[in-house]
Amino acid sequence: MPYSDEGIGHRDTDTSREAAKKVAPAARTIRDRILKIMSAWPGPMTADEISQQTGIYFGSVRPRISELRRDGLIEDSGERRDGEHGMKLIAWRLKGAQA
Repeated sequence: MPYSDEGIGHRDTDTSREAAKKVAPAARTIRDRILKIMSAWPGPMTADEISQQTGIYFGSVRPRISELRRDGLIEDSGERRDGEHGMKLIAWRLKGAQA
């Protein structure tokens, strides 16, 4: 997946590139909120758990998780948990944090 200059993932189409530019300020704020809750939480968190704790729509959390992973700020803890929709989800942790 390509990323914009602002670090937002997008499909390689003109409409997707434009949308990435438009959401960049909000995406930075959401990434900051995700990092803040993860640093205060006593262990790894799934995207669903982050969504529940922050009140941010999970559809906005998941792409920010991908961006944080790409930037080397979070990593897969190796844990898997059941999500709200019955799927197994990765529990993420801050890079270098102990499980």
